[in-house]
Amino acid sequence: ARSKFFTGVPAPMGAMLALLPLFWQLDSNEIPFGWKAHQVAVAVLLISAVLMVSHLKTLSSKMFMRDPKKASHLRIRSPWEGMLKLAGVLGAVAAAFLCSPWRMVLVMECTYVVSLFVGPIVYHLLAE
Repeated sequence: ARSKFFTGVPAPMGAMLALLPLFWQLDSNEIPFGWKAHQVAVAVLLISAVLMVSHLKTLSSKMFMRDPKKASHLRIRSPWEGMLKLAGVLGAVAAAFLCSPWRMVLVMECTYVVSLFVGPIVYHLLAE
């Protein structure tokens, strides 16, 4: 069960966390916390870098696999499963175009930030 977690924040999500102030500004036309832009950039880049090299256990999509050594959670096992995955992706893309795209990215990133607190709890519960 422990092999199904990431150690630290993966690099692509670390980059997305580093871009969080940019998405905030694109959505609301103001800099977060009323700080100067360079102050926010330094703080967020440092926090993102520390999270990427930390030993924090973070959730992974590997948790959805039955046997991580033999199966892939991305492999399509039946036509219906493929259609459901395609419908899910198309639904998310359509929602991004219908809603404010920057707000949607912010919601997704805030959801990920919340999962950073949930990951270690789930890790310790599965370890027992």
